[in-house]
Amino acid sequence: MTSRDSFLCLIAAEAHDGLQRLLAVVEDAASIGWLLGEQGIAFPADIGLPAALGSSAKGRLDCTQSYIACGFHYEERGFIDGLSVSGWQPSHIAGVARSLPFRADVRRWLAQFGPAVEGEYRRRVRGFLQDGHLDSVQIACRGLVAAGRPIAAVDVLFSPALQKVTLSPDLIAEILDATYQSPSIEDQEVVRQA
Repeated sequence: MTSRDSFLCLIAAEAHDGLQRLLAVVEDAASIGWLLGEQGIAFPADIGLPAALGSSAKGRLDCTQSYIACGFHYEERGFIDGLSVSGWQPSHIAGVARSLPFRADVRRWLAQFGPAVEGEYRRRVRGFLQDGHLDSVQIACRGLVAAGRPIAAVDVLFSPALQKVTLSPDLIAEILDATYQSPSIEDQEVVRQA
């Protein structure tokens, strides 16, 4: 039996408790989450959703975000529509969206939960692009600027995923201009911490 098979048997047999034991000893929790999603051997409750999205344990959070990303990768909107998020805190719903690529369908899904969830998402989303589609770049950059995070929008413009994408000079100018015109949450955090 391979270590992968052993891992799958442990999770299948012990669900949430087995996962927590495994996460305590592995180095790459994100790979565990992806494998769980890919093999379909864990349900959202087994991962610990929604509480896992608020976890301060990096391994648990990495595993959860990777599980969500994998589910979305294979099932697209059907995966996130299948999550029973009614009653979840805005930070947990935003946590699901932060695990997904910057895409119009993800933005529409997020918008249905209202401004509190959208605001929570924009305040904490990473400025990292998972794909190099021009629409994704525009959505990500404009959303980050609207949230007062123009520096994160610049990070998206220089994301490695964009090496083969021709960006519009107007978009580049718009984002760079925003770094000078908009108050930046990131800059305010640096000043508060000093």
